[in-house]
Amino acid sequence: MKDTTEADAERSAGEDSMVRVLPPVAVLTAPSTCWKCGSKLSLVGLCTLTAINADGDTYGGSGEHDGLVLLMYIEQMPDILIRAMAERGSTLERMFSNTYEGEYFANRCVCGAIQGDHFLHRPGGPFWPENVEEATAIGLEWLPIQDELRIACGMSWTDSTVADYVRARRPTLKQ
Repeated sequence: MKDTTEADAERSAGEDSMVRVLPPVAVLTAPSTCWKCGSKLSLVGLCTLTAINADGDTYGGSGEHDGLVLLMYIEQMPDILIRAMAERGSTLERMFSNTYEGEYFANRCVCGAIQGDHFLHRPGGPFWPENVEEATAIGLEWLPIQDELRIACGMSWTDSTVADYVRARRPTLKQ
């Protein structure tokens, strides 16, 4: 898995940081433990098979960076996604992150501690499995969204066997 550059994870929710997210879009869930209090958590995240950044670079799909696209540091997203994650037990809320030096939608523990994207999307983190066995612990639910979405976020992508595992679970989409 590779992270996009800092320029792709811009801090502003303006037009320059908007990512065009093409369907299908999925809610990811992963078990974890709070770094602060040790409580067991179910974290949520978002992924897609194709996203296009503000510069027009395509990630996933058949672009230069083919693979699964994970959305992170989400500063702004459509209500349909907020509702979809809340319906799946999300404790996602807009919070300030010292690591990110800004606010974004982050997983929160019952103790109030942020479960920051920097730690969730790094090697060995809940959303960066290093093998198929770890990937199978991640829940994946494709959402019935058929329209392009615009989300102010950063992204990372993988072109590994983990992406192959997720692609095999891709829904049949109605045209």
